[in-house]
Amino acid sequence: MQAARQLEYGYQYGYGNAIPKERVLQRQRLVKKIKVCNVNCTRFVLTLALFAFCLGILCLAFAVKRSEVAQLNYEINNTKKQLAMIEGDSSKIKVEILQCQSIDRMNVLAQDKLKMKQPALSDVQYLN
Repeated sequence: MQAARQLEYGYQYGYGNAIPKERVLQRQRLVKKIKVCNVNCTRFVLTLALFAFCLGILCLAFAVKRSEVAQLNYEINNTKKQLAMIEGDSSKIKVEILQCQSIDRMNVLAQDKLKMKQPALSDVQYLN
């Protein structure tokens, strides 16, 4: 019976107060709009969170690549230093070899260490 009265008069009773039917419909439309807005806001927030996550991953990947480049540059510099040291050692060794191969040094070693001396003319014999 009360439902019939609500339909007949266009009122909805709640807590002892009569609410016009238009106002009830208006509230229902507003609730739908709020729900749609909440869904859209939720989508927006989720999209924004996904974007932020992807941006964070990209920043992390960039940082990792930068650290790899820095590590490779460090290794290249160390290798260049080692190469320079080896080239310096190589040039020193070449100079030492040339000094050891000099005829003057060989004469000094032969006379001092091996006790050799120049042959006298009488010690030399010529063969035909």
